[in-house]
Amino acid sequence: MELSGILQIQNLTYLILLAALWTLILGAIIPGTGVVEGVAAVCLFLSTVAVFSTPINIWALPLIFLGVVAFFLELRVPARGIFLLVSIVLSTVGSAFLFRGPQGELAGVSWGIAAIGSLATALFFWLACSTYLRSG
Repeated sequence: MELSGILQIQNLTYLILLAALWTLILGAIIPGTGVVEGVAAVCLFLSTVAVFSTPINIWALPLIFLGVVAFFLELRVPARGIFLLVSIVLSTVGSAFLFRGPQGELAGVSWGIAAIGSLATALFFWLACSTYLRSG
């Protein structure tokens, strides 16, 4: 199977996008040997190829963006986790609907993978950002 065929698997494409996001941010926060930055470059290249070879639902992008906004609101406004929960829900829905399914379904990414990916990403960056903000 060629690269473009493999990258049309929506769940795999979503996981590569998450890996690109995590490694890009980690590479920027913790510069070092260049290994993380190299992995980020490869993931970014693969996700770019995948996005251009897989049909996407453009309307899912604002949901993900609003999830990011809610995440940053949680960092700045004491809301006892309400904005973090909203962030996870919006990111999960946006992620599940980001790619169209192979038979034209609206949700191309598995709900379980989208939920676990969004939850893990939100919690990881919540811990990292809140620790950073408390230390400085």
